[in-house]
Amino acid sequence: MCGRFNQDSITYNGAFSDRHLTAQRFNKAQAANLSPGMLAVALGAEGYLLAEFGFRPVWDLKKMFINARAEGRGNELNNREGWEIGIHQMPAYKHAFLHSRLAIPVNSFIEGPEQEKLSKPFLIHPEQSDTFYLGAIASTYTNTLGNVCVSFAIITTPAFAICAAIGHHRAPLVIPEEVLEIWLNPNTATEQLFSILKSNNNQVGFCATPLDALLVKSGRLHEPHVLQPAGETLYV
Repeated sequence: MCGRFNQDSITYNGAFSDRHLTAQRFNKAQAANLSPGMLAVALGAEGYLLAEFGFRPVWDLKKMFINARAEGRGNELNNREGWEIGIHQMPAYKHAFLHSRLAIPVNSFIEGPEQEKLSKPFLIHPEQSDTFYLGAIASTYTNTLGNVCVSFAIITTPAFAICAAIGHHRAPLVIPEEVLEIWLNPNTATEQLFSILKSNNNQVGFCATPLDALLVKSGRLHEPHVLQPAGETLYV
């Protein structure tokens, strides 16, 4: 499960450097410990936008899904090997997975062990600090004020190495920068999407730094000081 992430120092570079106008509106002073219901910078096929963290299916806007399992209803034991993709068979996610995908630029995400959860939070981040991208599915809906809004859920897979090392059973889908255009293209073949999902097993180069549980769990603190280390960094 990925329920908190950070955009406190994301950069807009590479092939998408000319698409940052919307993203400039984002207040980086309030970009740490982002939680469901908050707005985040997202990258779509046509550039950056602000989107709500929490996928709202058009058939019931009161529902909010923050994560979408790559396996759908399969792999209940969260096995890291031999799992099969099923997200494309889920009624709530099928259309979004096939045609409406986003990449969420982040510096890090926050995760805890399967049992302790955010009572023992870790900051998961690259060993070499940099912006990376989480794979998401999107839903577009009209709110009660008549405004068109975009919402998203982060896709998860069985844990890759660093998440397993802290005792967590899931991991967010990380989209390598070299396949961003493929991921964002609404016409990408299903087989290519499946390959990106499966590649998440092999994510390396991440580490985990303990955080202060009281600051993280409050859910009301979004300034960078929430991310100050509270222990030794774990490397795998």
